[in-house]
Amino acid sequence: MKSKVIVFLIITSILSVVFVTMAFQNNTRGNPTVRDILGDNQDADILKLDGLVYGNVTDVDWVQDREYKKGGKIGEVRNKTQNSWWFRDRYATKLPEGTALYMTGDEEYQKEKPPTYVLVEYKNKERIYIAYIEG
Repeated sequence: MKSKVIVFLIITSILSVVFVTMAFQNNTRGNPTVRDILGDNQDADILKLDGLVYGNVTDVDWVQDREYKKGGKIGEVRNKTQNSWWFRDRYATKLPEGTALYMTGDEEYQKEKPPTYVLVEYKNKERIYIAYIEG
């Protein structure tokens, strides 16, 4: 009888912990992180700006079909790295330090409102990077 009570209390405790844990889980996914992307593809051509990760989409058909106008300068790449642990704003995996980053179109850069597209001139070619935004 005593052992049945102990087993019942143990099972009840375990189930309580499971239910409480599930109740406080946040099921929303945020934007992909550098770690997410490099975990799936170590060779990804990405950069980070204002907390968002941008991927090179220059070779995608619908990107090639559009015309992109170089806008105002955002800044420059500060570091080239594959290290996902210390990947900061204006770091890139393929672009060298000092590479200029530009807005597209006539919009001015605002830190609180990161752009959807970033234009980069590298080796006399324009590259387009798009923000990886969930949802």
